Amino acid sequence: MDDDSLRIALAQDVHIKQWSYGWLNKVFFVLAMLLSVAVMVWPLMAVTINARGVDAAVAQTVVTALDGFAIYFYQFYKKRQVLTENLLRRIVFSDLPVAKLVDAVIEEMSRIDQGFGFPASGKKAGEGEEERHGKGGTVKPKAKGGKAAPAKPAPVFDPQP
Repeated sequence: MDDDSLRIALAQDVHIKQWSYGWLNKVFFVLAMLLSVAVMVWPLMAVTINARGVDAAVAQTVVTALDGFAIYFYQFYKKRQVLTENLLRRIVFSDLPVAKLVDAVIEEMSRIDQGFGFPASGKKAGEGEEERHGKGGTVKPKAKGGKAAPAKPAPVFDPQP
Protein backbone atom coordinates (compact mmCIF):
# COMPACT_ATOMS: atom_id res chain seq x y z
CA MET A 1 0.00 0.00 0.00
CA ASP A 2 1.22 3.47 -0.76
CA ASP A 3 1.26 6.32 1.76
CA ASP A 4 -1.96 7.90 0.52
CA SER A 5 -3.88 4.63 0.88
CA LEU A 6 -2.57 4.16 4.41
CA ARG A 7 -3.48 7.74 5.29
CA ILE A 8 -7.02 7.21 3.96
CA ALA A 9 -7.39 3.93 5.86
CA LEU A 10 -6.21 5.63 9.04
CA ALA A 11 -8.62 8.52 8.51
CA GLN A 12 -11.51 6.10 7.91
CA ASP A 13 -10.73 4.27 11.13
CA VAL A 14 -10.77 7.51 13.12
CA HIS A 15 -13.88 8.70 11.24
CA ILE A 16 -15.84 5.66 12.43
CA LYS A 17 -14.97 6.53 16.02
CA GLN A 18 -15.79 10.22 15.44
CA TRP A 19 -19.14 9.31 13.87
CA SER A 20 -20.15 7.17 16.85
CA TYR A 21 -19.10 9.88 19.31
CA GLY A 22 -21.11 12.37 17.26
CA TRP A 23 -24.27 10.29 17.46
CA LEU A 24 -23.89 9.63 21.18
CA ASN A 25 -23.28 13.34 21.67
CA LYS A 26 -26.51 14.20 19.81
CA VAL A 27 -28.57 11.62 21.72
CA PHE A 28 -27.42 12.89 25.10
CA PHE A 29 -27.84 16.52 24.01
CA VAL A 30 -31.49 15.95 23.09
CA LEU A 31 -32.07 13.95 26.27
CA ALA A 32 -30.43 16.66 28.39
CA MET A 33 -32.55 19.38 26.77
CA LEU A 34 -35.78 17.44 27.29
CA LEU A 35 -34.96 16.69 30.91
CA SER A 36 -33.87 20.30 31.49
CA VAL A 37 -37.25 21.49 30.23
CA ALA A 38 -38.90 18.95 32.54
CA VAL A 39 -36.96 20.37 35.49
CA MET A 40 -37.95 23.93 34.57
CA VAL A 41 -41.66 23.19 34.21
CA TRP A 42 -41.69 21.00 37.28
CA PRO A 43 -44.22 23.08 39.26
CA LEU A 44 -46.81 22.40 36.56
CA MET A 45 -45.99 18.70 36.37
CA ALA A 46 -45.98 18.20 40.15
CA VAL A 47 -49.76 18.61 40.36
CA THR A 48 -50.45 15.80 37.90
CA ILE A 49 -47.80 13.53 39.41
CA ASN A 50 -49.24 13.99 42.91
CA ALA A 51 -52.68 13.13 41.53
CA ARG A 52 -51.32 9.77 40.32
CA GLY A 53 -50.03 8.81 43.76
CA VAL A 54 -46.32 9.35 43.12
CA ASP A 55 -44.37 11.43 45.60
CA ALA A 56 -43.49 14.61 43.70
CA ALA A 57 -40.26 15.21 45.61
CA VAL A 58 -38.94 11.76 44.74
CA ALA A 59 -39.92 12.13 41.10
CA GLN A 60 -38.33 15.59 40.92
CA THR A 61 -35.11 14.25 42.42
CA VAL A 62 -35.00 11.41 39.90
CA VAL A 63 -35.66 13.72 36.94
CA THR A 64 -33.01 16.18 38.13
CA ALA A 65 -30.47 13.38 38.62
CA LEU A 66 -31.20 11.97 35.16
CA ASP A 67 -30.77 15.45 33.72
CA GLY A 68 -27.41 15.76 35.44
CA PHE A 69 -26.29 12.42 34.02
CA ALA A 70 -27.47 13.37 30.53
CA ILE A 71 -25.59 16.67 30.68
CA TYR A 72 -22.45 14.91 31.91
CA PHE A 73 -22.56 12.31 29.15
CA TYR A 74 -23.24 15.01 26.56
CA GLN A 75 -20.10 16.85 27.69
CA PHE A 76 -18.13 13.61 27.84
CA TYR A 77 -18.99 12.57 24.28
CA LYS A 78 -18.74 16.12 22.92
CA LYS A 79 -15.15 16.30 24.14
CA ARG A 80 -14.32 12.98 22.49
CA GLN A 81 -16.01 14.04 19.26
CA VAL A 82 -13.96 17.25 19.12
CA LEU A 83 -10.74 15.37 19.88
CA THR A 84 -11.36 12.84 17.11
CA GLU A 85 -12.30 15.62 14.65
CA ASN A 86 -9.01 17.34 15.44
CA LEU A 87 -7.23 14.03 14.97
CA LEU A 88 -8.82 13.69 11.53
CA ARG A 89 -7.56 17.15 10.63
CA ARG A 90 -4.10 16.17 11.81
CA ILE A 91 -4.18 13.05 9.61
CA VAL A 92 -5.25 15.01 6.55
CA PHE A 93 -3.01 18.06 6.91
CA SER A 94 0.06 16.63 8.66
CA ASP A 95 3.45 16.63 6.97
CA LEU A 96 4.60 13.65 9.05
CA PRO A 97 5.42 10.42 7.26
CA VAL A 98 2.58 7.91 7.50
CA ALA A 99 4.61 5.48 9.63
CA LYS A 100 5.10 8.12 12.35
CA LEU A 101 1.55 9.37 11.91
CA VAL A 102 0.14 5.89 12.55
CA ASP A 103 2.00 5.64 15.85
CA ALA A 104 0.88 9.12 16.89
CA VAL A 105 -2.75 8.41 15.98
CA ILE A 106 -2.79 5.08 17.81
CA GLU A 107 -1.34 6.74 20.90
CA GLU A 108 -3.87 9.59 20.74
CA MET A 109 -6.80 7.21 20.19
CA SER A 110 -5.77 5.11 23.18
CA ARG A 111 -5.67 8.29 25.26
CA ILE A 112 -9.12 9.33 24.01
CA ASP A 113 -10.57 5.85 24.63
CA GLN A 114 -9.49 5.68 28.26
CA GLY A 115 -13.05 6.26 29.42
CA PHE A 116 -14.13 7.64 32.74
CA GLY A 117 -11.51 8.55 35.28
CA PHE A 118 -11.82 9.35 38.93
CA PRO A 119 -9.12 11.10 40.96
CA ALA A 120 -7.61 8.88 43.64
CA SER A 121 -7.89 11.32 46.53
CA GLY A 122 -10.75 13.48 45.34
CA LYS A 123 -8.46 16.49 44.94
CA LYS A 124 -6.62 17.72 41.91
CA ALA A 125 -2.86 17.97 42.02
CA GLY A 126 -1.81 21.02 43.97
CA GLU A 127 -5.09 21.46 45.82
CA GLY A 128 -4.81 21.68 49.56
CA GLU A 129 -1.28 23.04 49.47
CA GLU A 130 -2.29 26.08 51.52
CA GLU A 131 -3.82 23.81 54.14
CA ARG A 132 -0.53 21.97 54.64
CA HIS A 133 1.95 24.77 54.10
CA GLY A 134 0.06 27.99 54.70
CA LYS A 135 0.24 30.97 52.40
CA GLY A 136 3.84 31.74 53.31
CA GLY A 137 5.10 28.24 52.54
CA THR A 138 5.77 27.23 56.14
CA VAL A 139 4.30 24.14 57.70
CA LYS A 140 1.48 24.92 60.12
CA PRO A 141 1.78 23.35 63.56
CA LYS A 142 -0.54 20.46 64.27
CA ALA A 143 -2.58 20.05 67.42
CA LYS A 144 -3.27 16.71 69.07
CA GLY A 145 -5.14 14.33 66.81
CA GLY A 146 -3.41 15.56 63.64
CA LYS A 147 -5.67 18.57 63.14
CA ALA A 148 -4.35 22.07 62.55
CA ALA A 149 -3.89 24.13 65.69
CA PRO A 150 -6.71 26.60 66.23
CA ALA A 151 -5.86 30.11 65.15
CA LYS A 152 -5.82 32.88 67.72
CA PRO A 153 -8.78 35.19 67.33
CA ALA A 154 -7.97 38.46 65.61
CA PRO A 155 -8.25 41.55 67.77
CA VAL A 156 -11.50 43.41 67.27
CA PHE A 157 -11.07 47.00 66.20
CA ASP A 158 -13.64 49.28 67.75
CA PRO A 159 -13.54 52.76 66.18
CA GLN A 160 -15.38 54.31 69.14
CA PRO A 161 -13.59 54.04 72.50
